[in-house]
Amino acid sequence: MNLTTNQILDLFYEINPGINYAHKGNRDASEWLIQKYGLEMTIKVAQYAISIQGLSFTPVITTPYQLKLKLGDLRIYKMK
Repeated sequence: MNLTTNQILDLFYEINPGINYAHKGNRDASEWLIQKYGLEMTIKVAQYAISIQGLSFTPVITTPYQLKLKLGDLRIYKMK
């Protein structure tokens, strides 16, 4: 696992202390997000997703895998 993948997983650790750093799905999703959007943008999106958890009608996103799957939901939530 590379350092940048760990940075993304570290962010999610704040809200999900049970996150499995060795989970292939989380690692692959982190790497995909970084490759597609860059590290800086991936960090910003992850931080936004984490910051809104618990608010009404927010998509539940507690892992990089969920972030990848729910990017569309997150974008629509932000546009409202």
